[in-house]
Parts: sequence; C-alpha cells; structure tokens
Amino acid sequence: MQIIEVPINKGEWLTTALKNKGYPNIPTNTILKKTLPGLGATYMEINDKISKRHSIIIEPNVPVILGKTKDKPELLAVWEKCTEAKIKKYIRDKDIKYKKILTTPEGYKKVRKAITDVWGEDIYYSTFFCLFDECEKLIQDVDYRNSIAQPINDFFRFTNKAFVSATTLNMTHPEFENLNFKILEVKPTYDYKKDLDLIITNTYETEILKKFKELKDSECICIFLNKTDSIDKLIHTQELEDESKVFCSDKSVKKLKEKGYKNVSDTIEFPLAKYNFFTCRFFSAVDIEIKQKPDILILTNLYDANHTMIDPFTEAIQIYGRFRKNKKYHGEENPFNSITHITNFDPHLKIKTREEIDSEIEAKKRNYNLLNDSITDQTTDIEKQIILRDIGLLSYSELLDENGNYNYFSQDNLYNEERVKGYYSDPQLLLQAYQDTNHFNINSIIYDAPFSIDFDILEMKKLKSAKEKREQIINNLERLIHQKEINPNFDIEPFKERFRREEITNKETGDFIIDCFDYLGKKEIERIGYTQVSKLKTALNKAKAEQKQKDLFLPIQDEIKKVYNIEDTPTKDDTKLLIEELYRLNGIDIKVTQTTIKLYCKTASSNDKKPPIYRIKEYKSEFGEESDSGGIGEIL
Repeated sequence: MQIIEVPINKGEWLTTALKNKGYPNIPTNTILKKTLPGLGATYMEINDKISKRHSIIIEPNVPVILGKTKDKPELLAVWEKCTEAKIKKYIRDKDIKYKKILTTPEGYKKVRKAITDVWGEDIYYSTFFCLFDECEKLIQDVDYRNSIAQPINDFFRFTNKAFVSATTLNMTHPEFENLNFKILEVKPTYDYKKDLDLIITNTYETEILKKFKELKDSECICIFLNKTDSIDKLIHTQELEDESKVFCSDKSVKKLKEKGYKNVSDTIEFPLAKYNFFTCRFFSAVDIEIKQKPDILILTNLYDANHTMIDPFTEAIQIYGRFRKNKKYHGEENPFNSITHITNFDPHLKIKTREEIDSEIEAKKRNYNLLNDSITDQTTDIEKQIILRDIGLLSYSELLDENGNYNYFSQDNLYNEERVKGYYSDPQLLLQAYQDTNHFNINSIIYDAPFSIDFDILEMKKLKSAKEKREQIINNLERLIHQKEINPNFDIEPFKERFRREEITNKETGDFIIDCFDYLGKKEIERIGYTQVSKLKTALNKAKAEQKQKDLFLPIQDEIKKVYNIEDTPTKDDTKLLIEELYRLNGIDIKVTQTTIKLYCKTASSNDKKPPIYRIKEYKSEFGEESDSGGIGEIL
C-alpha cells in the first residue's frame, strides 16, 4: 500500500494536520496511522461541524463508547442495552442533521438492520462513513472474541470507509489491496518520547513489592494487568481493599463481587482511588482525565498467564495514551508522573515462524476440506449432522468467520501472537522492541541483576492450609530449578534452606515436602496427592532407600567380591543372606531376594541342582547395567 506522510506540529490536532495536507476529513479507503494517541481522530469524526456527514464509528469496547457519548444527545451509543427501536428513533430525528453512531462490533448488526429498515441499503452504504477505530484490536482480540470481526465484510461495502489507530498492525486481508487503500502516517515534527522504566527480571514479586514501597506517597497509581486473579492476589496480599478500584469486563465484575469486592466496575468511575487496576478492556480508546498526575505501572507475569504480555508497539503506547492533560497541569509535557513496566521472561518459550504457521494452516485446511467433502457421501441427516459437528471441532474452523469465509484477521492474530511472544523469550529482544517503537526513552533496564527467586512472596504469608503450603513450596522449587537452567551459577541451596524452615503444621516443617520433591519430583507428588502424608512418606522412604542402594553400589559390590570370586557357584539362598546382611549394616531398607545379586554381577543360573546355584561370571561396572539375556542371566 502507498504510504502518505502527514506532518504534525507540536500542539496541533489531527484536524489541522490533515487540512494542511489537503484533507478536510478523514479520507476514504485509508488506514490512518496516527502514531500518537489523543490527536482527536474520533473527535473529528463525531463533530458534525468538522465532519459534515453521517458516520458509524466502530469501537472495540463499551467503556469508550459510553465515555465519548456521555451528555451528548446528538450522538448515539449502541451496545447491548440499545435496542433497534432506539436506533430507528434516532435515525428519524430531524433535529440531528448528521447521524453519529458509535457501536461495538457486536452491536453493529443492530445498526445495519435498523438503518436499512428506515433508509434502505443503497443509502446506508453510500452515505454513511464507516470508521473502524483502534483497528489493531481486530487482530489482537479475534482469538478469544471472534465477534469483533463480524462487521468486516460489511465494512468493505461502504463507499466511504477508513481504519484508524495510533498503533496499527500489518494486515493481510486482500480487500485492502483490491480497493487501493492507502496508509496515511502521521509524522510528528517534534520529540514525543516518554520516559519509561523497564524492569525485566525473574524476581517479579520482589520487584513489585519494591515498586509499591517506592510509590507509597503517590496520590494515584494506575496498574495495567490483564488477569483478574492476579489483580485479586495483589490487592489481598498488599491489603489494598480499602484503597483500590478495579476496572474490568462485566463477567469479571461479577466474579470479583462474589469475592466481596465493592469498588469494581466495567466502566470508568471517578474519582479514582489510590490504587486502580485495569484489564485489557481499558488499555485503549478510553480517556482518563483526573486532577492528580498518576504513576503508571504495567505488569506482565508469564508464570500467571501469557496473555499478561504487553506489546511494546501497541498496548504500551495505548496505555500511556489513555491519560489526558488536565487544566491543573496545563503547560506540562506529560499528564502522568512515571511509567514502569515490570516483567519476567521465559527463554523456553516456543516461538513459531511465519512459515511454520502457514504450514500449520495448510495442514488444518486439508483436514477440514477432507471432512467437508465427505458430507455429500452421507445418506442420512444424522450422519450429516455428525460430520458438521466434527467440522466445528476442527481448529481450522477457528480461522473462519460466521459465514464460513476465511478470516484473515484470525491469521494475522497467529502471526501477531508469535511476534509478541518472541520478545518475552529474551530480555534483549524486549528491550530492542521498546527502543524500535520510537515512543520511549528507556531509563532503567534491570535484567542482569543477581538472579534470585521470589518464592512467590505475595502468596506465602497468606496460605492457611497445609496442602496449600506444600503446593506453594513445590511450585517455588520448580522455579528454582528453572532459574538454575537460565543461570548455571545460581545457588539453589540457600533458598531451599529457607523453605525447610517454613512451618507447615505444628509438627511439620518444609523439610518433608522438600525431600519429597528431591526424591519423587512434582508429578509423583501430585499423583499421590498433597494431603496424602502417609502415602508420601512411604513413597519417600522407598525412593530414599533406592537412592542409597544406588549410591552404595561400589562399597556393597566390594564386600561381595571378598566372598565370591569369578566362577564361584554360591547357592541362591547364600547370596540372598549375604546381601541382606550387607544392606542391614549399611542401612539400606530394601527387601532382598534371590535375584538381588544380579544388580552387582552377571551370573549364570541353575535351578536343577539342589539347592539352586549361581555361577559368578563377572562383576558389573555400574549400577543398573543390564545382565545377559535382558537381565535374567544365563542357564548353566
């Protein structure tokens, strides 16, 4: 696509910059890359004195729609609670010359039906300007919210249309090329970079605690974290219940209210609290204008969920762009005090290349077509229904829209997900990504600090049951091992000693569960069960004995050599009695049988003689070495 640069000077609005370039309005068949949030693209389109035309603006979420239409009867907000009847009434209102409708993607169908019922399809597609705001959300959200792309086929039918965002992503939909779309890229003529503290660390909880202490005197802290459970944990462990507000989806609001939360909402409610938590629903589009200058804290915890990853090229920019200048701070450069992003990283993340994704899609498509073609071979409705059900379960179906057409935004979502994931596999890649955005001056990069582990400090002190404490220690031990893989010089033992002192019950410390981890491993502990103490003890004692048997292989073998030479023919009972005595003397609590000697030497066997005997052929070089004939021994 052709790229047309649109210079913008400091203090100018987008309206002025476009007019200077010869565009009185946002032109049709364009992807308007604003570069900076808050330049007034949506304001320009909903203002009937600037954009003298009917407009449909598709916004990603409800909060932005309610915010932009509040106390403005000339605008119509279309979302779940807006009916077709209300839309028709608005369309017929002669006092409103230019209709300005803001809708969610899910609400768009109601808009189309209501307007075409009143004015007809021709007028609808020829007179309305369709603007898709924050267009990168089409790509970012389509994997869990397929409905966000529902209006896209209709979008291309409009005579006048545009995509807009400060943080557009590359899109592969062929209609952009077919309709000769152009990219209008706003180019600021001034330095617009924001200072950002980037903390990349494997001591995530520790860094959060340090940051909270550092910001204890802040009037307002806005925390962007895309996981409600993680927000809940932070609020409880830091005891912020009386000083916090949470802004999240309606579904999460219900979930938190069931836990006793009161200050939780699916829309922005002012005034803000000292601590304010926002999920991804509020990362873009909404305007936050408050009297005090907040400190912005962005959190990513890969141990909790990959969807807490923040894309430096889109979400990080959109987050700081939510804050608007207040008259109280007129003339100051930023409407906030600071921006900090705290994140951990995972070098073991598996990143797919674009070619690998394309190959996967092709393979899925072949399976889909194979099953789809088989429908015509079915003779009954039941058989056809079964095939259709199975088709719906295929992963390729996730790449199709509601009409069964290939959804290019779902494809772009796969590309985008791997791109962002790649940044979090290596601190250098994340740092480079932030620098490449040209939006940030990176002030602090702490990824080569002395490696340690958090022990999930935010959680340990709040656990009450013995099961929870054992489980938490095991999870932290796993993280210690993971840390050791990253940094071979990392010393695990001091941290294990701390866990050993943890009180599990009045009669149990962390010693027991740590020994279980060392000898059994996490999977075996989980198989037995964290509450099955007696069974865990039995398994632990057995594992310890087996390990001791292995460790004392050579000393025990040396004692056997003193008794039996090569070609000696002891009875099987004699070998059993000898090894029983050696195990007793060395504290190896394992049942000895007539075949135990085969752990130490290769033998030939005779059961015909009375009593049965072994012939000692040779001694093994290491524990676990196989015997002849698959470990059974030869027959004399």
